[in-house]
Amino acid sequence: MDTTDRALIPANEMKERVPGTTDQSWATMRHKGTGPKYVKLNGRIYYRHSDLDEWIESNVRQRTDDKRPPPQGKRPSSTRRSHPGQHDSGDAA
Repeated sequence: MDTTDRALIPANEMKERVPGTTDQSWATMRHKGTGPKYVKLNGRIYYRHSDLDEWIESNVRQRTDDKRPPPQGKRPSSTRRSHPGQHDSGDAA
């Protein structure tokens, strides 16, 4: 493990590291799974530098119409199944 990973960033310091964010926006990202990975130790939330850097890199875009990848563990919208009572063309009735 790199020594920079050993220094954990407390959740309440994230708003100073990422402009335009608040404590509430970080809590919302944790709840929705859209932010960087985090560590919970003794009831407190921390972030590793490497996870923050990885999350920032995953949000780099070249153009305004670049699609954002779905959060980890989420299915892309193109794989959603039809509403109950409807059948996809490939489903057996």
